[in-house]
Amino acid sequence: IMKGKEARDKLLAFRPEKMEDISGKDFAAKLTDTVNRVTSLFPGEKAIPGGFHLGFKKYRGSLPRPEATGVLNYQLDGMEYLMTQASEAGVKQIENLVREPLPHEEGYGWPGTRNAKKQSSGRSRPKRPAPGEVRHPKFDKLPTIAHRMPVELTFKAPEPVIREFFKRIGDSEKHFFETRIARVLNPASIPSAGKAASSEVKSGGGGAFGSIEIVGEEPAEDEPVESVKVLDKVSGGEDLTVYLRADLLLFIEEENLPELK
Repeated sequence: IMKGKEARDKLLAFRPEKMEDISGKDFAAKLTDTVNRVTSLFPGEKAIPGGFHLGFKKYRGSLPRPEATGVLNYQLDGMEYLMTQASEAGVKQIENLVREPLPHEEGYGWPGTRNAKKQSSGRSRPKRPAPGEVRHPKFDKLPTIAHRMPVELTFKAPEPVIREFFKRIGDSEKHFFETRIARVLNPASIPSAGKAASSEVKSGGGGAFGSIEIVGEEPAEDEPVESVKVLDKVSGGEDLTVYLRADLLLFIEEENLPELK
């Protein structure tokens, strides 16, 4: 229990000291400024989707509920942080960014609270354990230590940039993002594997890629070879497409840890 409380204290450091509601007009003004700053981080042609609005498109022509502005303001800061880390890591092309609406935007509370939106439970009677089956300890109720704010991000970048991006959000001391799903698509015919792949090709074995065949006549010893593109494919020079689904977590201040029975 003591270790659990120590871990919670560290997690609560990610929670903002204050999260007060602001006026709808103030939020709209901040949203516009934030979108402009983030857009300027990706200046290339088609580097960012058309109509990009950090996932807050519904507020381009309308204002949020007054009671939702505090949590939306926190989420907006987190979205800007995520995109800034992508830019500083070297990401040049954003394919898509989706923000899942929060229950506060519809006048509800967080799941599990008194004002939460009611959903059909769909619960069935628990099955009896089989003879000899190990029974896990029971809790009165599993604690909710954080509220989740899901976001989906798709972007293109070479492998070193992707590694740097995930390192940055993992080492963050400002916002806590929990990665739920991460998928990587390599359009190249030869998977990238860094220097290890280059050394494998040089030795002629092919390593994890199997035998590598060269189609066509081999050049003479003194004939220059345009090998940069081929080596880029092997060593990670090709852009990969990354799909990330993560939750921005807002940790809860008051929560009693459960007791084992």
